[in-house]
Amino acid sequence: MSDIQAVVLDLDGTLLGSDKSISPRNYEAVKRCYDSGIHIIVATARPPRAANQFVKKFSFVDYLVYYNGAQTICKSKQTLRHISIPMEISHQINHFIKLHAAQSIINYEVNDSCYTCTPISHG
Repeated sequence: MSDIQAVVLDLDGTLLGSDKSISPRNYEAVKRCYDSGIHIIVATARPPRAANQFVKKFSFVDYLVYYNGAQTICKSKQTLRHISIPMEISHQINHFIKLHAAQSIINYEVNDSCYTCTPISHG
């Protein structure tokens, strides 16, 4: 019996190849871990909408970590935890950027939706 209880996998450069696909070899390796009783955790900086297209191929993944840990989901326990930046700190960040990098576009991710402080041209 292995002492390994879980494997945590990043998407980009770990589970996904440079072509953003999951190789059959990677899939089989992860599936063997799962079949041997090891929990599979996917952790990424991506938001859910950008990660789930890859994770859905691993129906046995129970734990998901998005936004570098700001949001976690456990499917089997039906739990979701989201840690937001407090509003006062967000205001301070906006103020700093406006003073020091006024040409910057500021985006916020909230519950898998992206908001921007600057209109973006769709052309």
